[in-house]
Amino acid sequence: MMAAKESRIAIPSPEEVALYGASAGAEPEGSPSESPAAASAEAPGAGARNESPGAAPPEAPPAEPTPPPEADPETLRTELKDWRDRCLRAQAEARNIARRLTEEKEAVVRYANAAFIKALLPVLDNFERTLDNLDERHQNDPVIHGVRLVYDLLKKTLADHRVEPIEALGKPFDPTQHEALMQVESKDQPPGTVVQELERGYKLHDRVLRAAKVVVAKEAGS
Repeated sequence: MMAAKESRIAIPSPEEVALYGASAGAEPEGSPSESPAAASAEAPGAGARNESPGAAPPEAPPAEPTPPPEADPETLRTELKDWRDRCLRAQAEARNIARRLTEEKEAVVRYANAAFIKALLPVLDNFERTLDNLDERHQNDPVIHGVRLVYDLLKKTLADHRVEPIEALGKPFDPTQHEALMQVESKDQPPGTVVQELERGYKLHDRVLRAAKVVVAKEAGS
């Protein structure tokens, strides 16, 4: 009797189990994969142009300007003459303003020292009073000689700066240069004539610094 053949079951090893599991989970080649671009369906009507139902119609082209009417030649001549007169008056006014500004500037420079010179006039008066009241004994005094030299130097300095005395004695009374302090009857001088000078006046260039204080003659019995 023939012994029955013993059947054996092959048990796979752990390496074979791992290899089999890896090959079973792999995706077969060539299987189509769905792309996100293919999955997303294009919205119906996409890209269609939307037109606003209330859109304004295109503007009409601007109308051509109407040329001005031709002016009357006589009117044009009158307007031209008027504008010419205005220009001439404006030019004359500009010249007058420039001339006045020049004169004012020159006056400021010319009379810049007027206040200082006027303050020196009492000093000059005291020199004159001192020298006029000297008696004969002091005429040759060296001190008086020095005073006279200082007085002459002061007068020369003032003259160099265009300071001049105002002529008054024997001249007709001039209210712009003379100040009348009193009137006296005079037989030798006509009325209105300066017969005595009490204080000498001075002027700088043509401007009076100090008016001369004078006595004026009047008619006898008036």
